[in-house]
Amino acid sequence: MIENEIMSRTYRDPIHQEITLNSADRVEDLLIRLIDTREMQRLRWIRQLGTGWLTYHGAEGSRFQHSLGTMHVARKMFEQLSDSLLDLSPETLERYKALVLVSALLHDVGHGPFSHSCEEVLEIRHEDFTQRIILDSSTAINKILRSFDSSLPDEVSSVLNKTHPVKFLSNIVSSQIDADRFDYLLRDSHFTGTNYGNFDLARVISSITLNKEHDCLAVFNGKGRLAVHIVTGK
Repeated sequence: MIENEIMSRTYRDPIHQEITLNSADRVEDLLIRLIDTREMQRLRWIRQLGTGWLTYHGAEGSRFQHSLGTMHVARKMFEQLSDSLLDLSPETLERYKALVLVSALLHDVGHGPFSHSCEEVLEIRHEDFTQRIILDSSTAINKILRSFDSSLPDEVSSVLNKTHPVKFLSNIVSSQIDADRFDYLLRDSHFTGTNYGNFDLARVISSITLNKEHDCLAVFNGKGRLAVHIVTGK
């Protein structure tokens, strides 16, 4: 690619249709560069459902697909909250966007072969490897994050660990109503040919709001609460 050339990239996804990123946006350019790292690309060969394909022959989806889907849903959720974030400076808004989307994209980057099945055998948590990949200065992911901002690896780590001072950022990535759960329920249902995880994603996202008093996500709309109940059972 010619230096400074604007690049648009679209991933055709079986769940979300088109996931588009444009390098003209600083955060989306960061995401493109992270996606192209060896650490992210290796997820193409790790099945989302581990050994589930032995029972459900269609369960061939990868952690790479799920990671992109989670990032896409997180972006939709962040956009839904935009009216609640109007008091933020453009710099802070961009930083929050970067933290949410990068954390969503990288949340499973530490997964090994056979996904969770591997963890039970080796007694190694993928979350620990994810942290190592993000924080180790020798990884491509860490170098790219630091090129965006020197403190970004530590902040992404804190979002994933739920220790970041702005709590709703972690809520988008990991909570009862998070982008990770929203994507894997729909994706796993699709690839296994079952209906247990199907729900109205657009309805749920349109019903999410930011509770500023408690710095967390909330669902106030009645129909939205019904849709969320289907997802969380609560």
